[in-house]
Amino acid sequence: MNNQNQQHAPQLIPQPSDLAGNDDFIQQISQGSEEPELNNPISEVSNQNECLPNNTLQFWQSLADQESAYYRASDHRATEILEQSTVHNEGRYHVGTLWSSDEVNLPNNFISAMVQFKPLEKRLSKDPVLYMRYAQTFQDDLDKGYVIRVESRDEKHCAGRDWYLPYHLVVNPTKPEKVRRVLNGASKFQGISLNNVLLTGPDLLQRLIRTLVRFRQRQFAVSAYIEGMFLQAGVLPAVLRFLWREDPSMNIEVYQYTRHIFGAKDSPTCANYALLRTARDNNSDFPDAAQAVCQNFYMDEYLDSMESPIIVQKISRNLIELLNRGSFKLTKFISNVPCLLEQLEDK
Repeated sequence: MNNQNQQHAPQLIPQPSDLAGNDDFIQQISQGSEEPELNNPISEVSNQNECLPNNTLQFWQSLADQESAYYRASDHRATEILEQSTVHNEGRYHVGTLWSSDEVNLPNNFISAMVQFKPLEKRLSKDPVLYMRYAQTFQDDLDKGYVIRVESRDEKHCAGRDWYLPYHLVVNPTKPEKVRRVLNGASKFQGISLNNVLLTGPDLLQRLIRTLVRFRQRQFAVSAYIEGMFLQAGVLPAVLRFLWREDPSMNIEVYQYTRHIFGAKDSPTCANYALLRTARDNNSDFPDAAQAVCQNFYMDEYLDSMESPIIVQKISRNLIELLNRGSFKLTKFISNVPCLLEQLEDK
């Protein structure tokens, strides 16, 4: 993209647009102020600071200052990683892991992961239906490229950064045919976990109240959902591993995630950054859709309202094309615009 397009692209951390209407509440939000306080008892209590000894106030203020300084430094480091590591390859954005420092050196927790894998294997051996459903989930992940098998010769390719994630299976009672693998990024080995050495990163989410107000602002509304948002953002480097084998008589195999996962502390920021980067890099081709991404998404949920059905149809089509350039699939459209779903079927 040329420099001129970059200058006019949506900001990475978007600012709220002006909202129409004379309502004081909407005007407050549109001007970027905090939500109105409605007889907030917490604020009333906080105004009684004069009742506390000076040394107590100084102590808590010191802690607050230290915490603020820490988050400023960590967010600065995370932002540098996001901007410098992200690449667009094979139609997808790959975002670097937000390591808390350059000296991260994780212990080899293979044995710990194997010990935690055995009870899961035992559970599956006693429930053939659950085993078949999980085997299908696992195969789907392989087919979609979410995970890959690690060959033995590559098992030490990133010593000190590889981490074997313990996991368990969850079945949705309303969709028993679908079995979800839930990874535990907080599981510790030798006193350390994956999430201990990751940064959360800057908060790139829109304020929920602003998103909801915009959604109710105009006559024609539309909502949609990004399918498997975390798993659409590639991870760099690919160091998140787990164990699996089809039969207890076989050797345990190592598999590796190629995408950001649900369970790692940095995944929400990395996935959100990939989404916003898709909008920023394609702003010149889809300016209306890029603005919608920056202002009308709350994580993977799209909520918007417009003046006419024609505008809804146009922006919805452009959004689908824009997000496809980042391998994000926008689906589950709901709208009061007649026949919108039929018009979007070819997309």
